[in-house]
Amino acid sequence: MKHQYQFFGEPLSQDLWKIHDEDEVHHLVKVLRLKEGDVVAVGNGKGILVDGVVKEVTKRQVVVRVTSVNECKTREQKMALGLGVLRAGSIDEIIPSLTELGVDVLHVFQQSGSDRARLSEKAVDRWKKIIRTAVKQSKRAWIPELYVHQSLVDFLAHKASTYQSIYTLDQDAEQTISSVPPKQDGSILVLVGGEKGFDQDEIMFMTGLGCKSVRLSSNVLRSTTAAIAAVAYFATTLKI
Repeated sequence: MKHQYQFFGEPLSQDLWKIHDEDEVHHLVKVLRLKEGDVVAVGNGKGILVDGVVKEVTKRQVVVRVTSVNECKTREQKMALGLGVLRAGSIDEIIPSLTELGVDVLHVFQQSGSDRARLSEKAVDRWKKIIRTAVKQSKRAWIPELYVHQSLVDFLAHKASTYQSIYTLDQDAEQTISSVPPKQDGSILVLVGGEKGFDQDEIMFMTGLGCKSVRLSSNVLRSTTAAIAAVAYFATTLKI
């Protein structure tokens, strides 16, 4: 079966969608060299995916004739990851995997001792672009949400109530992640520290909130490995 490329677009009418983002049009026309009659998928990143046939190609937009529509409802039980900001490049490397595995929300928070420049506007814009690319590659209907926070305390103070099960990954925890199942009817948040883990103030704050301290393995895992492994575990557990 021939590979079907996916793009972001929006409806023109019930039967027609347009792809008009400059980068999307360039990739479709100049890189992939698709033309009239080729089959593509187009999504709005908000739950609607359509299959269609390229009807018209111009320099500024591509018009697609819709052949089928798939409306995907957002999951009530969402999976979120809270990640201490990592050195340049590390988050870029794992975002595709997190997106492909089905993470719904990604929170990146500043930690004591980490360079403030790691949460620069340029970095955040780059992460958003990587997420969009991974959404298309994995054929997802929804774009994961991305939030940045100036500290873990600030993040949890405003967002903790959103989640019914909150896990803190801790190499020294007595319980394994598989021994503490999440609640069946609530969203899940997994917290992973940066290169140096969590400091004592952060640990005390998470403990006070009732976060469940768990470990993934008896081996010491890098933050990037732990983040992907935890999301993969819950994606399987929640049957995402």
